[in-house]
Amino acid sequence: MTCLCLNKPSKRDELTYAPIVHMVERFAPLVDQEIPKEEFEDYQLMEDTEIDMEEGGVQKYVDRYWGEIMKIKTGMKQMRFPSLAQVMIAVFQTATEQC
Repeated sequence: MTCLCLNKPSKRDELTYAPIVHMVERFAPLVDQEIPKEEFEDYQLMEDTEIDMEEGGVQKYVDRYWGEIMKIKTGMKQMRFPSLAQVMIAVFQTATEQC
């Protein structure tokens, strides 16, 4: 998971979408791979000011950070990253089940 910078979202612009494709194949095979790739590119281009990566001066927990990413809406009041959210939910559910 660290290859997706789940632990360091501020480094998201250093990645390719290859980790997303891998995660889609592994955790959300019913999701069309092209859509999360496009959403991930949008996520990479997002300004750091659009989402607060810290809470009380400390980096947010990964699930809280992604929870906020999933709440971001477009100008038409629709989820900005719906497919990427499906992938991340599947990843977190799998991680929770394995604990």
